[in-house]
Amino acid sequence: MFKIILFIAISVLVLALSCQKPTTTSALAPAATFDKGIYYRTPNFQDPTAILSRVDSPLNTQIVMTPVSFDIRPDSAVYANDDTLYLVSPDGSKKTIKVPNLYQMARPAFSPDGKRVAVQATPISHPPGQTADPGELKIFVISLDTGTPVQISPPSNVPNESPTWFKQSNKVVYSSFSATVGVDLHVYDVDKSQEILLIPGAGWHGIAVSKDDRLLLVPNSMRVYNLQTGAMVSDLRSVISAGIVQTGWQLQTGVGDSKSPFWDGSWSPDGTQFVFDVAVQRNGQTGAVIFTTNADGSSVVVKTNLFSLNPAFSNNLNFSQLDPRWF
Repeated sequence: MFKIILFIAISVLVLALSCQKPTTTSALAPAATFDKGIYYRTPNFQDPTAILSRVDSPLNTQIVMTPVSFDIRPDSAVYANDDTLYLVSPDGSKKTIKVPNLYQMARPAFSPDGKRVAVQATPISHPPGQTADPGELKIFVISLDTGTPVQISPPSNVPNESPTWFKQSNKVVYSSFSATVGVDLHVYDVDKSQEILLIPGAGWHGIAVSKDDRLLLVPNSMRVYNLQTGAMVSDLRSVISAGIVQTGWQLQTGVGDSKSPFWDGSWSPDGTQFVFDVAVQRNGQTGAVIFTTNADGSSVVVKTNLFSLNPAFSNNLNFSQLDPRWF
Protein backbone atom coordinates (compact mmCIF):
# COMPACT_ATOMS: atom_id res chain seq x y z
CA MET A 1 0.00 0.00 0.00
CA PHE A 2 2.79 2.43 0.95
CA LYS A 3 4.63 1.81 -2.32
CA ILE A 4 1.52 2.44 -4.44
CA ILE A 5 0.60 5.65 -2.63
CA LEU A 6 4.19 6.88 -2.90
CA PHE A 7 4.31 6.04 -6.59
CA ILE A 8 1.14 8.08 -7.20
CA ALA A 9 2.88 11.03 -5.55
CA ILE A 10 5.80 10.46 -7.88
CA SER A 11 3.51 10.52 -10.91
CA VAL A 12 2.10 13.88 -9.88
CA LEU A 13 5.65 15.26 -9.69
CA VAL A 14 6.45 13.83 -13.13
CA LEU A 15 3.43 15.56 -14.62
CA ALA A 16 4.37 18.86 -13.00
CA LEU A 17 7.90 18.68 -14.39
CA SER A 18 6.66 17.73 -17.86
CA CYS A 19 4.78 21.02 -18.18
CA GLN A 20 8.03 23.02 -18.38
CA LYS A 21 8.73 24.29 -21.88
CA PRO A 22 11.49 22.58 -23.92
CA THR A 23 14.28 24.03 -25.99
CA THR A 24 15.74 22.26 -28.99
CA THR A 25 18.77 23.51 -30.86
CA SER A 26 20.93 22.04 -33.60
CA ALA A 27 24.64 22.39 -34.23
CA LEU A 28 27.56 20.76 -36.03
CA ALA A 29 27.06 18.40 -38.97
CA PRO A 30 23.54 17.05 -39.65
CA ALA A 31 22.84 13.31 -39.56
CA ALA A 32 20.43 11.26 -41.68
CA THR A 33 19.59 8.73 -38.97
CA PHE A 34 20.35 8.10 -35.34
CA ASP A 35 23.11 5.50 -35.19
CA LYS A 36 22.44 2.30 -33.29
CA GLY A 37 23.55 2.33 -29.68
CA ILE A 38 22.60 3.16 -26.11
CA TYR A 39 20.84 6.53 -25.73
CA TYR A 40 19.97 8.37 -22.54
CA ARG A 41 19.11 11.75 -21.08
CA THR A 42 22.11 13.64 -19.66
CA PRO A 43 20.47 15.37 -16.69
CA ASN A 44 20.77 19.07 -15.97
CA PHE A 45 21.47 19.68 -12.28
CA GLN A 46 19.91 23.18 -12.40
CA ASP A 47 16.55 22.28 -13.97
CA PRO A 48 14.69 19.09 -14.94
CA THR A 49 15.52 19.23 -18.67
CA ALA A 50 18.11 16.89 -20.18
CA ILE A 51 20.22 16.51 -23.32
CA LEU A 52 19.81 13.47 -25.55
CA SER A 53 23.11 11.58 -25.47
CA ARG A 54 24.66 8.32 -26.64
CA VAL A 55 27.10 5.99 -24.89
CA ASP A 56 30.60 5.84 -26.45
CA SER A 57 30.15 8.55 -29.10
CA PRO A 58 28.61 12.05 -28.92
CA LEU A 59 25.74 13.19 -31.11
CA ASN A 60 26.33 15.86 -33.76
CA THR A 61 23.14 17.64 -32.74
CA GLN A 62 22.13 18.99 -29.35
CA ILE A 63 18.57 18.03 -28.45
CA VAL A 64 17.19 19.31 -25.14
CA MET A 65 14.19 17.41 -23.79
CA THR A 66 11.62 17.96 -21.07
CA PRO A 67 11.14 15.27 -18.38
CA VAL A 68 10.65 12.53 -17.80
CA SER A 69 11.01 10.02 -20.60
CA PHE A 70 11.52 9.71 -24.34
CA ASP A 71 11.56 7.15 -27.12
CA ILE A 72 13.80 6.85 -30.14
CA ARG A 73 13.91 5.14 -33.54
CA PRO A 74 16.37 5.59 -36.43
CA ASP A 75 14.53 8.55 -37.97
CA SER A 76 13.17 10.36 -34.91
CA ALA A 77 13.15 10.90 -31.14
CA VAL A 78 9.95 11.82 -29.31
CA TYR A 79 9.18 13.50 -26.02
CA ALA A 80 6.06 15.17 -24.63
CA ASN A 81 5.16 18.44 -22.95
CA ASP A 82 1.61 18.95 -21.71
CA ASP A 83 -0.62 18.81 -24.84
CA THR A 84 2.23 18.69 -27.38
CA LEU A 85 4.41 15.94 -28.81
CA TYR A 86 7.88 16.90 -30.07
CA LEU A 87 9.40 14.83 -32.87
CA VAL A 88 13.09 15.58 -33.42
CA SER A 89 15.02 14.39 -36.46
CA PRO A 90 18.70 13.37 -36.28
CA ASP A 91 19.67 16.73 -37.83
CA GLY A 92 17.93 18.60 -35.01
CA SER A 93 14.88 19.73 -36.95
CA LYS A 94 11.71 19.56 -34.89
CA LYS A 95 8.04 18.88 -35.56
CA THR A 96 5.37 19.69 -32.99
CA ILE A 97 2.01 17.95 -32.81
CA LYS A 98 -0.76 19.49 -30.71
CA VAL A 99 -3.05 16.77 -29.41
CA PRO A 100 -6.65 17.90 -28.85
CA ASN A 101 -8.23 17.29 -25.45
CA LEU A 102 -5.19 15.62 -23.89
CA TYR A 103 -3.03 17.26 -21.24
CA GLN A 104 0.05 16.55 -19.12
CA MET A 105 1.21 13.86 -21.56
CA ALA A 106 4.23 11.81 -20.51
CA ARG A 107 6.25 8.68 -21.33
CA PRO A 108 5.66 8.47 -25.11
CA ALA A 109 6.34 5.19 -26.92
CA PHE A 110 6.59 4.68 -30.70
CA SER A 111 4.61 2.05 -32.59
CA PRO A 112 6.75 -0.32 -34.70
CA ASP A 113 6.02 1.62 -37.91
CA GLY A 114 6.62 5.01 -36.25
CA LYS A 115 3.17 6.30 -37.24
CA ARG A 116 1.64 6.29 -33.76
CA VAL A 117 2.68 7.00 -30.19
CA ALA A 118 1.25 5.68 -26.94
CA VAL A 119 1.25 8.07 -23.96
CA GLN A 120 -0.12 8.47 -20.46
CA ALA A 121 -2.22 11.61 -20.12
CA THR A 122 -5.33 13.19 -18.64
CA PRO A 123 -8.32 14.29 -20.75
CA ILE A 124 -9.10 17.00 -18.18
CA SER A 125 -7.63 20.49 -18.55
CA HIS A 126 -6.15 22.10 -15.44
CA PRO A 127 -4.97 25.67 -14.74
CA PRO A 128 -1.25 26.28 -15.37
CA GLY A 129 0.88 24.71 -12.66
CA GLN A 130 -1.89 22.46 -11.33
CA THR A 131 -1.21 18.76 -11.74
CA ALA A 132 -3.85 16.18 -12.52
CA ASP A 133 -5.25 13.83 -9.96
CA PRO A 134 -3.46 10.50 -10.58
CA GLY A 135 -6.81 8.75 -11.08
CA GLU A 136 -7.29 10.83 -14.23
CA LEU A 137 -4.26 9.26 -15.94
CA LYS A 138 -5.15 6.97 -18.82
CA ILE A 139 -3.34 5.41 -21.78
CA PHE A 140 -3.91 6.85 -25.26
CA VAL A 141 -2.72 5.96 -28.75
CA ILE A 142 -2.11 9.03 -30.94
CA SER A 143 -1.87 9.15 -34.73
CA LEU A 144 1.16 11.22 -35.69
CA ASP A 145 -0.51 12.07 -39.02
CA THR A 146 -3.69 13.56 -37.56
CA GLY A 147 -2.90 14.09 -33.87
CA THR A 148 -6.05 12.17 -32.99
CA PRO A 149 -5.97 10.27 -29.66
CA VAL A 150 -7.79 7.05 -28.83
CA GLN A 151 -8.08 5.84 -25.24
CA ILE A 152 -7.13 2.18 -24.79
CA SER A 153 -7.21 1.86 -20.97
CA PRO A 154 -10.56 1.34 -19.21
CA PRO A 155 -12.65 4.25 -17.84
CA SER A 156 -11.85 3.79 -14.15
CA ASN A 157 -10.41 5.86 -11.31
CA VAL A 158 -7.24 3.74 -11.21
CA PRO A 159 -4.08 5.49 -12.53
CA ASN A 160 -2.82 3.91 -15.78
CA GLU A 161 0.77 4.76 -16.68
CA SER A 162 4.04 3.91 -18.45
CA PRO A 163 2.92 2.54 -21.84
CA THR A 164 5.41 0.57 -23.92
CA TRP A 165 4.71 -0.53 -27.47
CA PHE A 166 5.73 -3.99 -28.65
CA LYS A 167 8.59 -4.00 -31.19
CA GLN A 168 7.01 -6.16 -33.90
CA SER A 169 3.25 -5.96 -33.35
CA ASN A 170 0.53 -3.46 -32.50
CA LYS A 171 0.27 -4.27 -28.82
CA VAL A 172 0.84 -1.94 -25.87
CA VAL A 173 1.75 -2.97 -22.33
CA TYR A 174 1.17 -0.58 -19.42
CA SER A 175 0.83 -0.57 -15.63
CA SER A 176 -2.20 0.20 -13.45
CA PHE A 177 -1.65 1.40 -9.88
CA SER A 178 -4.44 0.37 -7.53
CA ALA A 179 -4.24 1.05 -3.80
CA THR A 180 -6.38 -2.05 -3.20
CA VAL A 181 -5.46 -4.52 -5.95
CA GLY A 182 -1.79 -3.67 -6.53
CA VAL A 183 0.28 -2.75 -9.57
CA ASP A 184 -0.80 -4.88 -12.52
CA LEU A 185 0.50 -5.21 -16.06
CA HIS A 186 -1.95 -5.01 -18.98
CA VAL A 187 -1.32 -6.06 -22.57
CA TYR A 188 -3.67 -4.38 -25.05
CA ASP A 189 -4.01 -5.46 -28.69
CA VAL A 190 -4.51 -2.23 -30.65
CA ASP A 191 -5.65 -4.03 -33.81
CA LYS A 192 -8.28 -6.05 -31.92
CA SER A 193 -9.21 -3.13 -29.62
CA GLN A 194 -9.12 -5.33 -26.54
CA GLU A 195 -6.97 -6.35 -23.59
CA ILE A 196 -5.45 -9.79 -24.18
CA LEU A 197 -3.32 -10.40 -21.08
CA LEU A 198 -3.29 -9.35 -17.41
CA ILE A 199 -0.25 -10.03 -15.20
CA PRO A 200 -1.28 -9.29 -11.59
CA GLY A 201 1.19 -7.58 -9.28
CA ALA A 202 4.00 -7.39 -11.82
CA GLY A 203 3.90 -3.79 -13.00
CA TRP A 204 5.83 -0.60 -12.43
CA HIS A 205 7.26 2.17 -14.58
CA GLY A 206 10.09 1.84 -17.13
CA ILE A 207 8.94 -1.53 -18.51
CA ALA A 208 10.69 -2.79 -21.67
CA VAL A 209 9.68 -5.28 -24.40
CA SER A 210 12.29 -7.45 -26.12
CA LYS A 211 12.78 -7.03 -29.87
CA ASP A 212 11.07 -10.36 -30.64
CA ASP A 213 8.03 -9.43 -28.49
CA ARG A 214 8.47 -12.55 -26.34
CA LEU A 215 9.72 -11.10 -23.06
CA LEU A 216 9.08 -8.13 -20.79
CA LEU A 217 11.68 -6.61 -18.46
CA VAL A 218 10.46 -4.74 -15.37
CA PRO A 219 13.66 -2.91 -14.37
CA ASN A 220 12.52 -1.83 -10.91
CA SER A 221 12.24 -5.49 -9.86
CA MET A 222 14.63 -6.83 -12.53
CA ARG A 223 12.10 -9.54 -13.27
CA VAL A 224 11.43 -10.92 -16.75
CA TYR A 225 7.97 -12.11 -17.84
CA ASN A 226 6.70 -14.18 -20.75
CA LEU A 227 4.41 -11.96 -22.81
CA GLN A 228 2.39 -14.90 -24.14
CA THR A 229 1.53 -16.54 -20.81
CA GLY A 230 2.33 -13.89 -18.20
CA ALA A 231 4.60 -16.29 -16.34
CA MET A 232 7.71 -14.94 -14.62
CA VAL A 233 10.79 -16.23 -16.42
CA SER A 234 13.51 -14.93 -14.10
CA ASP A 235 14.12 -12.79 -11.02
CA LEU A 236 17.53 -11.15 -11.43
CA ARG A 237 17.70 -8.26 -8.98
CA SER A 238 19.87 -9.98 -6.35
CA VAL A 239 22.38 -11.35 -8.83
CA ILE A 240 22.64 -8.03 -10.69
CA SER A 241 23.00 -6.15 -7.40
CA ALA A 242 25.92 -8.42 -6.54
CA GLY A 243 27.39 -7.72 -9.98
CA ILE A 244 27.20 -3.98 -9.36
CA VAL A 245 29.22 -4.42 -6.16
CA GLN A 246 31.86 -6.29 -8.16
CA THR A 247 32.33 -3.18 -10.34
CA GLY A 248 33.25 -1.13 -7.27
CA TRP A 249 29.90 0.64 -6.83
CA GLN A 250 27.28 0.23 -4.10
CA LEU A 251 23.55 0.80 -4.46
CA GLN A 252 22.69 4.15 -2.92
CA THR A 253 20.72 3.84 0.30
CA GLY A 254 18.04 6.00 1.90
CA VAL A 255 16.54 7.15 -1.41
CA GLY A 256 13.71 6.12 -3.67
CA ASP A 257 10.61 4.08 -3.01
CA SER A 258 10.80 2.31 0.39
CA LYS A 259 14.40 3.57 0.64
CA SER A 260 15.38 1.60 -2.45
CA PRO A 261 16.83 3.44 -5.48
CA PHE A 262 15.21 3.47 -8.90
CA TRP A 263 16.14 1.06 -11.69
CA ASP A 264 15.38 1.80 -15.35
CA GLY A 265 16.49 0.17 -18.57
CA SER A 266 15.81 -1.69 -21.80
CA TRP A 267 16.81 -4.71 -23.87
CA SER A 268 19.69 -4.89 -26.32
CA PRO A 269 18.54 -5.24 -29.95
CA ASP A 270 19.53 -8.92 -30.04
CA GLY A 271 17.83 -9.72 -26.73
CA THR A 272 20.98 -11.08 -25.07
CA GLN A 273 21.61 -8.12 -22.72
CA PHE A 274 20.00 -5.29 -20.75
CA VAL A 275 21.11 -1.73 -20.30
CA PHE A 276 20.08 -0.11 -17.03
CA ASP A 277 20.87 2.78 -14.74
CA VAL A 278 20.56 2.93 -10.98
CA ALA A 279 21.45 5.27 -8.12
CA VAL A 280 24.88 4.34 -6.71
CA GLN A 281 27.46 5.57 -4.23
CA ARG A 282 31.21 5.25 -3.65
CA ASN A 283 33.66 7.12 -1.43
CA GLY A 284 31.10 9.79 -0.59
CA GLN A 285 30.08 10.32 -4.21
CA THR A 286 26.48 9.72 -5.24
CA GLY A 287 24.60 9.77 -8.55
CA ALA A 288 23.66 7.40 -11.36
CA VAL A 289 25.72 5.10 -13.56
CA ILE A 290 24.65 3.23 -16.70
CA PHE A 291 25.50 -0.48 -16.76
CA THR A 292 24.96 -3.41 -19.09
CA THR A 293 24.44 -7.03 -18.10
CA ASN A 294 23.75 -10.31 -19.83
CA ALA A 295 20.10 -11.35 -19.87
CA ASP A 296 20.81 -13.94 -17.15
CA GLY A 297 22.22 -11.23 -14.86
CA SER A 298 25.85 -12.17 -15.36
CA SER A 299 28.73 -9.89 -16.41
CA VAL A 300 27.66 -6.46 -15.13
CA VAL A 301 29.73 -3.82 -16.98
CA VAL A 302 30.06 -0.09 -16.25
CA LYS A 303 29.27 1.94 -19.39
CA THR A 304 29.47 5.57 -18.16
CA ASN A 305 30.99 7.78 -15.53
CA LEU A 306 28.92 8.92 -12.57
CA PHE A 307 26.13 11.42 -13.34
CA SER A 308 25.32 13.90 -10.58
CA LEU A 309 21.59 14.08 -9.93
CA ASN A 310 19.37 16.68 -8.33
CA PRO A 311 16.97 14.57 -6.22
CA ALA A 312 14.34 17.31 -6.40
CA PHE A 313 13.75 16.49 -10.08
CA SER A 314 12.76 12.87 -9.42
CA ASN A 315 11.10 12.91 -5.99
CA ASN A 316 14.23 11.87 -4.09
CA LEU A 317 15.40 9.53 -6.85
CA ASN A 318 12.18 7.55 -7.16
CA PHE A 319 12.57 7.33 -10.95
CA SER A 320 15.39 7.58 -13.44
CA GLN A 321 16.51 10.92 -14.81
CA LEU A 322 18.64 9.15 -17.47
CA ASP A 323 16.03 6.69 -18.86
CA PRO A 324 18.42 4.60 -21.02
CA ARG A 325 17.26 3.18 -24.38
CA TRP A 326 19.09 0.65 -26.61
CA PHE A 327 18.22 0.24 -30.27
